[in-house]
Amino acid sequence: MRVTMTLNDELLKRIDTYAKDNYMNRSSVVSFACNQFLTSVELSSLMVDMKRAMKRIADSGTCTPEQMKEFEKYEALCDMVVSRGGLDEK
Repeated sequence: MRVTMTLNDELLKRIDTYAKDNYMNRSSVVSFACNQFLTSVELSSLMVDMKRAMKRIADSGTCTPEQMKEFEKYEALCDMVVSRGGLDEK
């Protein structure tokens, strides 16, 4: 999909330098950076949810279906992050 963006000159220079140094085009760099940012935000949010769920489990000694869903979402995102970073479990 085609989009139009406004970026300051210095950021655009940095993007272009990175793209050239890594044999990428500008769109690939921006897409990669956006994906990394959004994955980081999602992972941070899920970590807060995970901490909250673990506290409730520790306090109650039980795991609700809602907590299990949060664990599954967290596990799926962790698997995605780990596989993209080349850190797959052996």
